[in-house]
Amino acid sequence: MIRIEIKDDNIKATLLALHSRMSNLSPLMATLSGDLMRSVQKNFAEEGRPKWDALKPSTLADRAKKGYTGSILQRKGGLLSSIQAQSGRNYAAVTTNKRYAAVQQFGFKGSVAVKAHTRKIFTTKGKSGKTLKHKKLKGIANVKAFSRNMNIPPRPFFKLTDEDIKTIMESIAKYGAL
Repeated sequence: MIRIEIKDDNIKATLLALHSRMSNLSPLMATLSGDLMRSVQKNFAEEGRPKWDALKPSTLADRAKKGYTGSILQRKGGLLSSIQAQSGRNYAAVTTNKRYAAVQQFGFKGSVAVKAHTRKIFTTKGKSGKTLKHKKLKGIANVKAFSRNMNIPPRPFFKLTDEDIKTIMESIAKYGAL
């Protein structure tokens, strides 16, 4: 799980003042987790606020070849659908259980070791040199271990804008904190 804390001093101070006056902030925290969730959903819908780096031409070509038409970070929709709003007496959060979420959030540049494995073959080369796809398995290939260099730019989907901070402060004010 990725844990990102809000470092906005104004929000923290307001919540601490409210917490000192009231013992159960669960209703407010449920509202705030909804605010956080809407922020994340908006980041996905707008492909970042500010905009994320565009996909590389090689990535676009690979996605087209595989029939993926989704937006950035939404090839199959698994990351967005994994994000859950959570809250309790004294916390509000949005979380994901996807292992690759941190790479998408913060980016990654480096080498990754790929273990030896087998790959199922469903294509062959025709007489003309064209690749032919088959429904039935045509063979299995043994792939040796290798290293892959990667450079994935950060695409922060757990990011609050000034507008989001304002919404959070308004939610707190409606609760009676200010």
